Amino acid sequence: MIVYKPKGDFEQSIGIQEQYVTLLKTYYAELMMKAQKSKGYQLSKYRVELHELSTKLDLQISLLEEKKSNFNEYFIPSYNKELEECESKYDEIWLEACKYVNFNDNDITNKMKFAMDSLMEQDEENRKHIEVKNVVYKDLKTLLSLVENKD
Repeated sequence: MIVYKPKGDFEQSIGIQEQYVTLLKTYYAELMMKAQKSKGYQLSKYRVELHELSTKLDLQISLLEEKKSNFNEYFIPSYNKELEECESKYDEIWLEACKYVNFNDNDITNKMKFAMDSLMEQDEENRKHIEVKNVVYKDLKTLLSLVENKD
């Protein structure tokens, strides 16, 4: 199982986007200084490049702000609710899945075993990490709901 921590991955994505915007701003400033020292054809070439870079920079800043807004306004509130649910119902779902695995043998059982075994293969820190547990919790909850719908 690949350790998946959505909040951390989202934050990392924002960090990478911020670095890219900073890099573009630095490039823009350096290109502007070169353009100020240039004349004729080279100046025209730099102006075109500055215009294209300015458009690209504006777009990247807009995307970054949208990503931050989405993270703070939508992702975090709903994700915190998910984690609260996982925290309160994880043990119950885990036990229910264990019971089902012990008394049945089918495709759903195999998928449950895989999810549970994948978690148990992780080191202790990841096994106890709420985001990792949440991934397994959602998988087991979904699989158990499929079993309930079959009955």
